[in-house]
Amino acid sequence: MSVSIGSSQVLAAEPELILGLVRSGTERAFGAGDLLLRQGDASTSLFYILSGRVAVELSSGDLNRPVTLAELGDGELLGEMGVLDGKPRSASARAVEPTRAIEIGGDRALEALARTPDVALRVMKMLAERLRAADDLAAQARP
Repeated sequence: MSVSIGSSQVLAAEPELILGLVRSGTERAFGAGDLLLRQGDASTSLFYILSGRVAVELSSGDLNRPVTLAELGDGELLGEMGVLDGKPRSASARAVEPTRAIEIGGDRALEALARTPDVALRVMKMLAERLRAADDLAAQARP
């Protein structure tokens, strides 16, 4: 079961911020099936997806197989939740197709958000959308 969170493209309207973050980050390429993030790992960076698709998957001892929470694509952020709260990754992320992304250090990303409150507000809106999508998924799973 999957719930799409839609196309948030949080940073698309801030080209100067994107350029600064991209310059501070490292471009990475992933093949279909490759992990970008592993559930439980330390949250030291986030990704800005340049191209491709990434499935966000949750594993649990109660589940026979991972549940796909969302699919993310061009212009979307991935891994921001752990960077914001400093806790381990809450889910894994796997490339569904060949994917290119910029990996940005968590400290650098937090500095950029602190300098640009309008972008921080958009990130909060994106997180709220994702939380609502997760709530919808949980409601669908109830008997």
